[in-house]
Amino acid sequence: MRFPTVIALNKCDRPGARERVLEFLQDKSRYCPAVPCSASIDALLVRDRTQQKIQYLDAATEIIELETNAPSIKPARNYFTQWKQSAGTLDALSLAVSRARPRYVFVVSDLDTLEGALAKRYHEIGQSKNIGPLADCIPLHPNASVNDVFHALKSLGLGGDFVRAEALDRTLSLRRVVKRHERIDENTCVIRIATNKKSHWQSSYHSSTTT
Repeated sequence: MRFPTVIALNKCDRPGARERVLEFLQDKSRYCPAVPCSASIDALLVRDRTQQKIQYLDAATEIIELETNAPSIKPARNYFTQWKQSAGTLDALSLAVSRARPRYVFVVSDLDTLEGALAKRYHEIGQSKNIGPLADCIPLHPNASVNDVFHALKSLGLGGDFVRAEALDRTLSLRRVVKRHERIDENTCVIRIATNKKSHWQSSYHSSTTT
């Protein structure tokens, strides 16, 4: 699974939905978590809040009426009473984001000094003062591979085709060759990617450090 997944069980405001959803939630064979929600209830609440008919905080279960008979009041309160939770849209998104911790890749141009890959650009424009090692960081999605690092470098101006990649462990002492589609994890801390062509600001190789 490339990206962590959360199942958003939408339309939980519909008649009969609660029984089916509770039955689904009891299924222990599910490979990812599920969150009951109602996008239509959330949409009503946001619209009434925008029109200053209610006061409402996202993912809350309380509403303050500013105008009598605001369209969202009755269906939202019925939903909150039935489900004992918020409308769920933000809850589903927040859970998905919390499961998708990114991989941070520090792109460097030298495997030994860990000089940032953009260091030569900084030198060219006279902004290299106080720039230390691991100065350039790229966030990647969870389960990113060496190939994803290569394409991230390409977007920064790396020239040529992929030739070879080497990695260091977290202690920066054990060096090994890594495959292009090998996944990046905490134990693949430094990667050096070689290509058959370089841009004017590149050194012979590009490297990247991950955490």
